[in-house]
Amino acid sequence: MSILKIELNTFNIYSSNNSKISGFFELSDYEFLGVDFEFENGIFMFYPHRENKKNNKLFSKWNENEKDFYTKFFLNYFNEIKKMNKIPVFTGDLKEEHYLTKGYCQFFFILQYEQLPNQVRLSYYPESGGCSLYYKIPITINSQGEFGNTAINNLLDKETIKRMWEPFRDKTKYRLQLLHMLR
Repeated sequence: MSILKIELNTFNIYSSNNSKISGFFELSDYEFLGVDFEFENGIFMFYPHRENKKNNKLFSKWNENEKDFYTKFFLNYFNEIKKMNKIPVFTGDLKEEHYLTKGYCQFFFILQYEQLPNQVRLSYYPESGGCSLYYKIPITINSQGEFGNTAINNLLDKETIKRMWEPFRDKTKYRLQLLHMLR
């Protein structure tokens, strides 16, 4: 029997609310099979991304042989993100900032925190008041040592996101436009 390894090509969390997380990943060892997932009440549900005979066959094989192994990985991954909620104060440097107006208005920032090994990309959308945070969790998603770059804002407490923005509130050249952002 071969030793199981995490072999993801892509890993994205694309929606979440207080009780449900949804996302998508591709399995390198299964011809880049796409798998959708939902995580709710401590239970993972996995579905083939596209329904067809080949995908269903590969999905059944993966689901039978490796689903439990990957479930443990995802639980550890989510726990690593949630550890950020316990960081009491964030400090760091504002590396880049842009105001983009193509298609829709967006303030875009690249932030480096002393408390985190990798940079965070923060986007704020003034029309909706929403924001997104992308971060490479320092857990490899495959044997090539790649990290997943995924949206984490829906897995963090709102208070954590506010603490993450606070060190940069007065440093940005857009401070007047963003006066009420994440208050």
